[in-house]
Amino acid sequence: MENGFLTWLISNKYSYTILTDSSGSIDEKTFGLVKICVSTLVKKLPQSFIQIINFSNNAHMVSDFKKDKIKLEEEIDKNLIRLGQNTNFIPCLELALKKIRELPDDSKHIIIFITDGYPSDNPAKIIKDIIMEKIEFFGIGVGSVSKDGFGILFPGQNILIYHTFQELCDSIEKITPSNVDIPFEYRIKPSENKIQKSGDPLLLDLIIMPSSNKMCFEANEIKFKILTNDYYLGYEVLVDKKVEPEKIFKTHLKLNLKNNSVVKSLPESINFEVQIKNKPYTGYFHLDLAWFCADFKYPENINIFFDGIMGNGKTSIINLIYNLFTSNLTIDNHFLTARQSSHVTTNITFSPICSLLSSKDRDENFLPIYNEIINNLNITLVDKRGITSTETQLDCLLAAQGYYNPHTTEDYKPSAEKNELFECHAFVFVITLGTFSDTSPESEMVKQKITECLTNAKIQPILAITHCDDFSIDQIEKSKELIFQLPIEKENVIFITPYINNETNRIPSKDHLGWKLIKRAFEIGKNTIEKKKSKNSCLDYFSRLELKKKQQQQQQQQQQQQQQQQQQLSFNNTLIENDISKNEMSCSFLECDNNSNSLQFPILSPNPKSTKPWTLLVSKGNKKLKFKVSPYITISDFIKQVSQTFGIEETSFNLEDSDGCVLSGVSNLNDVLEDSSSLTINDTI
Repeated sequence: MENGFLTWLISNKYSYTILTDSSGSIDEKTFGLVKICVSTLVKKLPQSFIQIINFSNNAHMVSDFKKDKIKLEEEIDKNLIRLGQNTNFIPCLELALKKIRELPDDSKHIIIFITDGYPSDNPAKIIKDIIMEKIEFFGIGVGSVSKDGFGILFPGQNILIYHTFQELCDSIEKITPSNVDIPFEYRIKPSENKIQKSGDPLLLDLIIMPSSNKMCFEANEIKFKILTNDYYLGYEVLVDKKVEPEKIFKTHLKLNLKNNSVVKSLPESINFEVQIKNKPYTGYFHLDLAWFCADFKYPENINIFFDGIMGNGKTSIINLIYNLFTSNLTIDNHFLTARQSSHVTTNITFSPICSLLSSKDRDENFLPIYNEIINNLNITLVDKRGITSTETQLDCLLAAQGYYNPHTTEDYKPSAEKNELFECHAFVFVITLGTFSDTSPESEMVKQKITECLTNAKIQPILAITHCDDFSIDQIEKSKELIFQLPIEKENVIFITPYINNETNRIPSKDHLGWKLIKRAFEIGKNTIEKKKSKNSCLDYFSRLELKKKQQQQQQQQQQQQQQQQQQLSFNNTLIENDISKNEMSCSFLECDNNSNSLQFPILSPNPKSTKPWTLLVSKGNKKLKFKVSPYITISDFIKQVSQTFGIEETSFNLEDSDGCVLSGVSNLNDVLEDSSSLTINDTI
């Protein structure tokens, strides 16, 4: 398993604590691999303070903090033993924190946590306390441990999962220090400063330059290779020009998608290898999520309403989402939360992300792509006062219809007139796992709002669950059973960890959860707008259909009148030319009206319509097919023919005419179309 985390781990100088599982789930043979993993990792880590603790029921100190790697190796060999019994996390974490606090300096610290199972106890509180002290976790799960489960246990931290300890050993053995050793400077950025789509190949610019005025590289001395990962295929570049001071090398990289990449999450980082005069180096670079803002290109503005229990992290999540588009490594606290000062949101605020971004100063190198983000991002984040059991709440249907605006007061009295500029297109409800699990009035109100959103506003809601780190894995799994009983799509339930007080640096794993949430909200919002357009289009279509029917009826009446007139004229001519008596004529051609002297002729139907078949052109992307059909076939039957011919489900597409109107119903084709019409297949969202 190749990854940038291990490379990053050994490429930055921290102090380190290695906590390793030695419980009964690891047999003697496998524990031999555990010792090899720990020993190899110590050799790879920078020269720094390192301590090693193993654990089962209790914690056991293998080696206290020291920099002497020879001494560390001796103590691993002597003291790292299999203890057996349970997998208790709390004792080893408490011991590790105590020893870290005793270190002589205040350097950054990382805890490397290796285990093949979940805890027998509930370490949520001690893990949270450690993270609050700005100590990072590097969680390594082996075997039955899942990434989701480990991610909940260590929220917002670096997580790696391996199938076996042998696989972990192999990965540690392969890693070498990162770009701190690479003897040149490089930059990797979006090609031509253009924002990208996550579902397209990634286009990048690679810039290489000497790291000093005395350094230069001859042509073909540098080979730069992007490694394949779960999302992108690799790419290799040979630097075929001389690289020297004042003369940089620039080239384009194209990382094609692997099969099924679009159903996976973007990688947090991408690894690369460099060869300089056949000497190998490795490194990685983080993928900036702001590069992929083309995912949110849409001509209409999308309003995303955030609601939830007061103090459950609603505004913190909004702040996290806003930061996704800043490309800052540090957190920009634009949206004040209830935990900062004594702030509580009181009115409804509409905050277009592009307006927030345009008010911030940015690094000149990032400015071109930053301006493109601002010009293409049409998303507005809508915040409001949190839900309480004693106050009036926002009505989902009125919000969807645009009756709330920035002047709405905290009693949520709707405006007299609706305004489509403030229509809600997606709802995100925020609640902590603990609040959801209890039966408090606030919890029940959120559940009611979810149902109201579905039944009244006809919008699929998103449920954002926060503060999962306060609970054990078993408690979380039980809560999930309750959550998924709600009438809400499973993909719309997102467990997310917003930034907490005093956090200053962005964490990729937290950002990717925020990205997942905003992408889902964007898709729902876009779908809401498209459904409204389709509804209006259908109304226009049926209005035009009704008008066409009236016109046809008028034409039929005119034809009938013309036929009557022709029959009258023909009859009169016959009387004159043949001089036939009136009584004889009445028997053959007409009925006499007893109340008048007028003659009533039978009303003839209009001439039958032509039975000549029609030719219709149907297009789907670049594929175009001609259909020869009867003009009297119903629209629904024709759609079935199109579905079978193109091999697509009837429910997965709309058939639209040249005016962009959707064809549906049981009317005949000749009621709404003409011969040689062109139709287009558009996928439904």
